[in-house]
Amino acid sequence: MEIGFQVCQNRQNRPIFPRNEQQSFHMTEHKKVFISYRRADTAGAVRAISGSLKEAFGDQNIFVDNQSIEFGSEWPHEIQNTLSDAAILLVALGQNWLKLDDEFGRRRIDLPDDWVKNEIAVALKQEKIIIPVLFDGAAMPVKRALPYDIQKLCDHRYFEIRYDFWKQDVLGIIEVLEQCGCLRTRAKVRYPKPHKFPNPLGTAEIENVLVELNAGIKKGRWTIVTSVIPGEEPKTRSELTRSYEFERFGHAIAFMSDAVPFIESINHHPRWENVFKTVTVWLTSWDIGFTPSILDADLARKLDQLYDLRKRE
Repeated sequence: MEIGFQVCQNRQNRPIFPRNEQQSFHMTEHKKVFISYRRADTAGAVRAISGSLKEAFGDQNIFVDNQSIEFGSEWPHEIQNTLSDAAILLVALGQNWLKLDDEFGRRRIDLPDDWVKNEIAVALKQEKIIIPVLFDGAAMPVKRALPYDIQKLCDHRYFEIRYDFWKQDVLGIIEVLEQCGCLRTRAKVRYPKPHKFPNPLGTAEIENVLVELNAGIKKGRWTIVTSVIPGEEPKTRSELTRSYEFERFGHAIAFMSDAVPFIESINHHPRWENVFKTVTVWLTSWDIGFTPSILDADLARKLDQLYDLRKRE
């Protein structure tokens, strides 16, 4: 099955897949993705991108040969079953994908038992969605260079992953898979419309804030952490974080309630969770790109004050 996207060019003059409002998919279940690749060609890149795809769509929906096959499984049988279950085939093509040969100098792609060729042939026969993915400046092979039974691979529009624009391009392939009907495992958080845009803290300012906040604190110190934004993988966020421990669960909940008036007064909200007697807080400003701002520093100071008051009771 060829994807129904129109091709356009961006500033780097590379094919991309914009949203086509006429293209629709029934999204009643998660679509599975099978990644076909040659280890001697794109093993490292495929393992890296598969990690991002699994974060976005779930481990069980992304198949990468021995990474996804259970120990002891019969290799060809497992691959055949998994490929049949998949709705989408990503074909990873690097600089050496076509010209890799065996110990006798024969191109692997021409051998009857070449699994990469067979994976593509099966996907073409079953009319699956096929997306060639070009890595490291690789070019699409011409039809006459391919065995006859997989020449139609060249009819499918490709997507390029550039190492110099890795994060941008990985986001692009995730968006393409969403257009093909893949469902993210975690929905995007719906943030309110920003009423103002606080000034972000620079690296030196964050270090100074951490020194100030941690002065005199021996346990549960503030740190800066980076994590993936749920529903927007592989985008990341930087946050100030600290855990507060209390004597009882009720004290932990009361601490969170104590903080509400100040939080609402500055209209700046934390990400936090309570597990029994511990409250963990993460502070960032999503409206300026998920990075700490002066508002996060102010909120951290207020939370520390409230915590100190609770400890004296």
